[in-house]
Amino acid sequence: MGTPRGQRGPYRNGIARREQVIEAAMTAFATRGFHASSMRHIAGEVEVSHTALRHLFSSKEDILAAVIDKWAELTSAHHTGTDHGLDRHLTQHSVMEFHTKNPGLLLAFISVAADACAEDYPARDFMIERYEAAAEVFAEGLRQAAADGAIPPISDEVAEAESRQLLAIMDGLEMQWLLDPSIDMVALFDDYLAKAYARWTQGLGPALAPLPAVPARTDDDGGAGGASGAGPAEGAGPAEGMGGAGGADDAEGAGPAEGAGPAVRPPSGPTA
Repeated sequence: MGTPRGQRGPYRNGIARREQVIEAAMTAFATRGFHASSMRHIAGEVEVSHTALRHLFSSKEDILAAVIDKWAELTSAHHTGTDHGLDRHLTQHSVMEFHTKNPGLLLAFISVAADACAEDYPARDFMIERYEAAAEVFAEGLRQAAADGAIPPISDEVAEAESRQLLAIMDGLEMQWLLDPSIDMVALFDDYLAKAYARWTQGLGPALAPLPAVPARTDDDGGAGGASGAGPAEGAGPAEGMGGAGGADDAEGAGPAEGAGPAVRPPSGPTA
């Protein structure tokens, strides 16, 4: 026996009311924060009683989970292409464009991500898993592109580094755009992605290579007279009183300048 048409109204109304609650919660969590937003406040925003809201969501944590699900649903809908190879990377342009048209949704996500840094935040585990999963998707895309011959071979370490840098660029640009909407975050992201793509296809490795380890100084490195056998620092002139070129012999018994230690040279390699 079919369900009478008249019984569908309350169900549809319930779905619509849930969506209203999620929208109100997005705004509340983004502007007031999760902990400062109460169930009663959210209920007031959608003009329902606290009891009625409890029939839709048993707790504020349930509302937060629904907000996160809605964010994932909407952003995924604006991802074009496939997850194979570099498709996932190159189509993030459309996701960034979507965020410029939905600042409230973006603010809610950025706020949740920031709040999740606190160990007692309800969505902390979700955000950790979200970043791990996103990094793995991007890293796997790079590995697939290498297997397909689209880019040179790439190590797991470099693939993960590139993926985490991509996520950091996206989140960082989004936060800056929320603070100053005059920033063209889509153009800035496209510029980064173009440079990253060129780097990947040329097999140049990550943009931010690890800094070389700087050995710790010890007393054996030399005192006032410098390390044993060490010559003068590159480009250093003669110490005062030692004479000019070829005049080292004129300064009888001359040693290094008083209190002078060995020249400190910056470590070789890239710097931050």
